[in-house]
Formats: sequence, C-alpha cells, structure tokens
Amino acid sequence: RMGGIMARPQTNVQFIARYIFNNPGARHNEILRALCAYKEKPWRPGLYTAYMTTSRWGPGYAGRCWRKDVRLGGYILTLEGLTKLVPQGE
Repeated sequence: RMGGIMARPQTNVQFIARYIFNNPGARHNEILRALCAYKEKPWRPGLYTAYMTTSRWGPGYAGRCWRKDVRLGGYILTLEGLTKLVPQGE
C-alpha cells in the first residue's frame, strides 16, 4: 500500500522512478530504503545499489533513467525515466 491506496505491482525500476518523481532531489540511501520498505525487506548497505550506479557491466539505469542533480544534491528523472512511470490507482 502506498498513500492509503492499493498500488499496482511495480518493477524495482518503476518504483524508483515513481519515488524520484514524487521526491525530486531524494538521496541514494533514501531511495533504496524506500525500495526495501516497498519490497518488505530489511535495509542493509549494498542492497539494490546496482540501480543507482553507472557501470559498463550493470543495468545502467543511473544516467539513463535518473541522474544526480548538483543543485538539489540528489536524484531527478531523465526523459527516459519518465517513461518508466506507471499510472497509480484511482
């Protein structure tokens, strides 16, 4: 449940995109802790970190779907990241 409404099941990428959309400037740990809470898993350092790093070997979402904004000190969505948003329950 998110915001008192049953949310549609989302992929991790869709959840992160929605979280950043709703919380522009959110920091790395804040985003990953929220993802852990959504997945009902206890947070621990390193869990889901691949979603927030740029790497030749990883999925490469950081930089493509979201990027760190110097002014805000946290993450914002890119145009590709906006395509990851899924409609929420009505």
